[in-house]
Order: sequence, then structure tokens, then C-alpha cells
Amino acid sequence: MPDFDDLLWPDGEDNIGGTQVNHYYAPLNHFNILPVPVEPAVSLEDMVTISTDVEFITGRKFLKLYSTQDTGRVLDKLVGEFDGKSFEHSFEWFFPGTLEKALALITKFANSNMVFVASEADGKKRLIGSTKFPAKLSMADVDTGAKTSDRKGVKLKVESRGITPSPVYTGALPLTPAIPE
Repeated sequence: MPDFDDLLWPDGEDNIGGTQVNHYYAPLNHFNILPVPVEPAVSLEDMVTISTDVEFITGRKFLKLYSTQDTGRVLDKLVGEFDGKSFEHSFEWFFPGTLEKALALITKFANSNMVFVASEADGKKRLIGSTKFPAKLSMADVDTGAKTSDRKGVKLKVESRGITPSPVYTGALPLTPAIPE
């Protein structure tokens, strides 16, 4: 395991918050291989980075997911007692409107084991969900609004668990169906 090291901020570095509007998801059972951070880690970064590509079963791929600008967020929360710490991962976003497809998908998400890739504003991809701790839907608030000026849509939240904050995924994002080799 890597040793402790300096943690310094590069002067003048950008640090935009929030997420982009395009994200990705797939049911856990669509993966042939869902990699984890390399073990043993050589660097501190290796502890929280997945650089190996995911592999889907034949005919499957990542599916695209839209979120309204300034509504997406990834939150990693340290939990547990002393000598027993872990992290709760969450990804929240807002989908505009009450499209039938959106209502049907949240119904399917409700009891499914999932994996989400949330795109931070700076382009960093965060993986929510793993083989050991799949992402689970914990909130789906469908709101038509009361006034014509109200926001109409669905606020969603998925959660997972892990021994580190949600890993950074640097591998490929397959957006075309996997084909047999």
C-alpha cells in the first residue's frame, strides 16, 4: 500500500463544481467484467482509480442519461465507527418533465442493481456502484409542480458503498453494443 504523501493545491488550477449534463448507466447484470482499482496500489491515485476498461456481455453497452444543468452532484460521505470506517457514495440529478420513458425507467431502477458513471464538470468520470455494492435507487421524487412557473420533473438519487470514495473511472465508455469475439 502506498505511503502518505504531501497534498498540495496547484496555484491557479481550475476547480469547477457540479457535474456535466451527460452521464451513463447500465444494469449490473449487463457487465461481463466490472473492474476495481488495481491491487496492490503502487501510488495513492491507484487506490481510487479504475483504468481497466469495463467489458459488457454481447449486445450490451452503457446507456446515456441526461441531467438538468446545475442539478447533478456526486457525494462521498465517510461513515462508521472508529476502526471501522467506509464510504457512502451517492449521485443525485434532476431529469426534466414526466416522460413516460422516464417514469418507466425509474420503475425499473427501483429494485435493480445498477452502475452509474457520473461526469464531473471538469470531465472526471466517477463510478457509482460495483459488483460488491451495486448502485441502488434511494430517491425518485416525481413532481408536476403546482404553478406553471414551477420545475416539473424527477429528482433522482442512487447510492452505493465502498472502502474508498467513489472511484475515478478512466477506461473506455462503450456506447455501442458489445459484439461476440
